[in-house]
Formats: sequence, C-alpha cells, structure tokens
Amino acid sequence: MRSVEAQFRKFYSEFRSSLIVFNRAVKYKNFTRDSIARNFIVLVDKEDYCWSDKNTLIDYAHNLSNQSEEHKIDTKNPQIQTKI
Repeated sequence: MRSVEAQFRKFYSEFRSSLIVFNRAVKYKNFTRDSIARNFIVLVDKEDYCWSDKNTLIDYAHNLSNQSEEHKIDTKNPQIQTKI
C-alpha cells in the first residue's frame, strides 16, 4: 500500500483545492481512518475547510478510501448495470 502522502503528491497541483486532491488520493486505497486523519491535518490546507467540519470530512475521506472499485463508473462506457 502506498502512503497517503505519496498519493497526494501524485495528484497535487497548485491550481486545485488540497481537499479535493486529498480525497482523490485516498479513494479506493483502503487506508485506515487513523492514517487518513493524521495525513489530513498535515496535507490539507486549513483554508480549504471549516475547522468544525474536520471530523465529517475525515469520515467522508475514510468512506471514499474503503469503497470497492465495483462502484466505480466506467466513463468510457457509462451504462447502468443491474445485478439480478
């Protein structure tokens, strides 16, 4: 498993919100909530979020991290697939 910081650096651009980049970096990577929380404080710019929303944003990033890739939408062939 690659580190959260390595994934963050891969997607970082000075023209993007660090919060958006952070969420993209952890998506589908199965990081622990503790790892996400520690790296969130270090990597996400404090001007990109309201301090009172910090725990909600960390929970959201943790949910993104632990989503399975089967929920990923195929952008090249966007069809609704249903299992019967």
